[in-house]
Amino acid sequence: MIIKKRIDGTIRLSRYREFLWFVLITTLLGVASSGGVFGVRMVTVLVANWLAVAFMFMINDVEDAPDDALCPHKAARNPIVNGMLSHRSGWWVSILAALTAGFLYLLLGFGAALWGWIGLLLGYIYSWKKIRLKNFPVIDFLSHGMMLAGCQFLAAFYTYTPGIHWWWPFPFCMVVSISMYGELFNELRDFQKDREAGLNHTAMILGYRMTSVVMNVLLGIGVVSAAITLIGIWIVPFWVLMITLTLLICLTIPAIVKMLRRTPSMIGVHGPLHKPFEISFAVALSTYYIGPWLGARILAWMPHF
Repeated sequence: MIIKKRIDGTIRLSRYREFLWFVLITTLLGVASSGGVFGVRMVTVLVANWLAVAFMFMINDVEDAPDDALCPHKAARNPIVNGMLSHRSGWWVSILAALTAGFLYLLLGFGAALWGWIGLLLGYIYSWKKIRLKNFPVIDFLSHGMMLAGCQFLAAFYTYTPGIHWWWPFPFCMVVSISMYGELFNELRDFQKDREAGLNHTAMILGYRMTSVVMNVLLGIGVVSAAITLIGIWIVPFWVLMITLTLLICLTIPAIVKMLRRTPSMIGVHGPLHKPFEISFAVALSTYYIGPWLGARILAWMPHF
């Protein structure tokens, strides 16, 4: 029972539901930008990116445990605070995730290792109490954008090519802008509680209204970059977008019906729509890479019958 409790605590500490689909998107867009194909290298960089981001979430909960203990809903979520893991165990499993990710990046070459390790370093000092980048206004959401999107994109990009294609800044800008938007969204969502706790992040400095403006600007940059990436450059085929749209409609019908019954705020719209979009686009991108590979295997297998 103790072992099971620790395993469950480690899984909860990773908070994988918060990043699983988005990391799949940033990684596959990096692969697409460099002309990569499905194979061992793609799987390796994807696992490395997942582990790297898991480390960032884990070390954040480890470092924030004393503060989370003062907030009921955060205390219930944090497995260190609620007793599922000790602080020491949480620290060690976090470091193990980082070391494994760092080793996998090393297998992929200098470029992938460089950006992967930069992401790991940013993830650590973002939460480490002696520095804590997340307490520095402006730096907080800039570092968030790189460590949770930009570095994974670049690690995947350099897994396949040592050169620079002219179009890579557009998908890069797309994922980083959306990640920074997400950080400001979180700050805005917790604005009142963070003010009461005396936190000093970007939203506290800019204020609620100006933070909303910056969020809209970042979202606009992300949308324009996405349009250039997916429609202007055609980094992936048109049918990928059609699959994304079809899945998105299916996943968001209940949320759309609820929103039509009231006038939603930005916070109200983001919550029910952002995760279905992540899932839809991630599944479509995965189909783009796994579909042809799987089809080729089936065709090679069929003559045996």
